[in-house]
Amino acid sequence: MSGKYHPQQANLLWDTALGFVGFITALALLQAILNVFAEEPAIWPGFVAAGFVFGTWMIYRGKKKYFQHNYPEDTDNL
Repeated sequence: MSGKYHPQQANLLWDTALGFVGFITALALLQAILNVFAEEPAIWPGFVAAGFVFGTWMIYRGKKKYFQHNYPEDTDNL
């Protein structure tokens, strides 16, 4: 995104990305927790969950940085 969007439109785009990745992250975390109680737990669900948590965090940081850089007067409303 290069700042060409209306602030509300940009906010909806970022929130959509956060919602989608956040939902998948919640499912990955649930799978990782359930995997702990399995008879033969595997390590990969934990790595997948950690990757999605990192991705969600990066999208959140990207949203904040995007609005601070492109719309400094609108950062109070986010």
